[in-house]
Amino acid sequence: MSVQQSDITDLNYDLVVGVSQRSVNAIMKTYYTNAAEYFWPQTWYFINSLSVDQNTAWQMMGNQDPFEIPSWNGQGTMPANIQSCINGGFTCAFQFTPGDPGNPAVGNTPATYPAWDYTYLTYLPKDTFYGQTYNYTLCCQNIQVVYWDPFTNVWVNYTQPTAPNSPASSIVKFCAYATLASQTKAYNASDNTIPQDVKTQAAALQASNTAFTIQQLIVSLEAMDASTMSTLPFMTTLDECYYQRLAPCFITAYTQALKSSFKSVPTLCYALPQTNQANQTIINPTNVQTAIENFVDTNGNVISSPTTDQVNLSTLNYLCAVNGSIPQTPQQFKWNWFDSDNDASTYDGVIALSKYALGRSIYNQIITYVKNNCWVPQISCTNNNGTDAWSFSMAANGTLNSDALITNNSNNYFAIFLYNPAAFTTYGVVNTGDYVSITPQFQLEVSIKDASTITVTQLSQFSYVIKIGGGEAMPGTPLNISYTQDYGVIVQPDGTLDFTPGQLQTWGGPSNESIPYLTNAEGEQMVQSINTTVQSMQSADLTATPLGSLQQVILPGGNAFMFKDAQFTSANDLACEITYLKTTS
Repeated sequence: MSVQQSDITDLNYDLVVGVSQRSVNAIMKTYYTNAAEYFWPQTWYFINSLSVDQNTAWQMMGNQDPFEIPSWNGQGTMPANIQSCINGGFTCAFQFTPGDPGNPAVGNTPATYPAWDYTYLTYLPKDTFYGQTYNYTLCCQNIQVVYWDPFTNVWVNYTQPTAPNSPASSIVKFCAYATLASQTKAYNASDNTIPQDVKTQAAALQASNTAFTIQQLIVSLEAMDASTMSTLPFMTTLDECYYQRLAPCFITAYTQALKSSFKSVPTLCYALPQTNQANQTIINPTNVQTAIENFVDTNGNVISSPTTDQVNLSTLNYLCAVNGSIPQTPQQFKWNWFDSDNDASTYDGVIALSKYALGRSIYNQIITYVKNNCWVPQISCTNNNGTDAWSFSMAANGTLNSDALITNNSNNYFAIFLYNPAAFTTYGVVNTGDYVSITPQFQLEVSIKDASTITVTQLSQFSYVIKIGGGEAMPGTPLNISYTQDYGVIVQPDGTLDFTPGQLQTWGGPSNESIPYLTNAEGEQMVQSINTTVQSMQSADLTATPLGSLQQVILPGGNAFMFKDAQFTSANDLACEITYLKTTS
């Protein structure tokens, strides 16, 4: 699987979910198998290309049943019953049961139709007129089609072969084109368009006071287009003009049959991303767009005439912004999520999170920790009966010199924080030549070390120069410590990212130094106050494992996917392989 080729960060996407055509077809197969009990025979009549009920159709055709009228090749005198139908405006009539004719769940065996390959859906490249589309290959059982073709002057009554071991070519499959669509909706227990098992999961989340939306990660059959691009194999001999009238009639009948069977159009594979704002680490997809990517060669160029195998490796990509970011216009990728059928048979897809999106999550959680280590010395000097009285304390939340979420993807850094203020200096009141000057420094960097490791490096330093009692200016460094800590990035099956600390490397540390030849009592007291305060602040606020206290980062789709093998790509995306946990219908 070509996870390492992911480069969504440079394309300015926050999150991309790529789902293989193969996995979608497996879902469609499951759908047809599980939904068989909901399908029942359908009968449809079209007069002047409009759907009418049986009574209306028969009355207009002189009480003729078109399904009982055999085919006529146009030779000789037209049979009276056909003439009666034509006079009534008859266009066509269909009898069929939606479903897979090779589905064992409805009494058939795979051997009945040995060439059936379960390729229900084929992604198509962008067409100048229809835009991004996909092609549904939909299935029928027990189909009978009757139509009058005025251009060839024939009456056709076609019945699907049902005998065991009928040739695969007799399977009635037809192709309908559909434009891409996705769906996000708020949970509503009374919404009958949401499958029951999705409602069960949603209710459980609601009971735990977790806010969320329902994100449909597989396109719905509702988007199917009754267009004249669609192909109906039992109508291939029709004149093109008449086909443009007849094909939409059947596709309309089929889609309406699905709607009536389920009381809503079937939808597949919902995810329930949580949006609990109390936990800022959850990655919330917004402004979802869908796009089909053309198969490209090793140089990233679109292959103009892909093979069937290459077409089967196409992916449906969900292009997401995160937490309100501005979505990017869909564009062609320079890589394939799947390079071989072996890839597509191992995983259903990939989820890729950009370096910027993950960096924002880390930044939002670590910024408070950083500010707590940006110390601001509080130095005061007052006149106490003709002598200087010095005191010292320290506050946090100093102003950062550099507070950067890295937006340049040419390096491996997520964020760099630098607190390096000018020295804080206070002069004596009585002895104006005396002074205390204190310089704090704090630096923290978060970077990508390798394919599965983040490194956090931090430096905390505190130095001073004290001149009290008219003596020499004396320096001191009560704290000079640096940490380097690696964190292994591991994804749990539910999409939770864990940052597991590795071995800690430490340089330097605190010092209990004093200045022996600074004999002035006020000066000695000041040194002790600084040392004690600085080291106590270090003990309370500086930790060797800042990422260890991070809240969990949770990728979306945990109720739909199982996640595996988190890794940073060569372009610094964080990519995971995903497999569907289950399907819903």
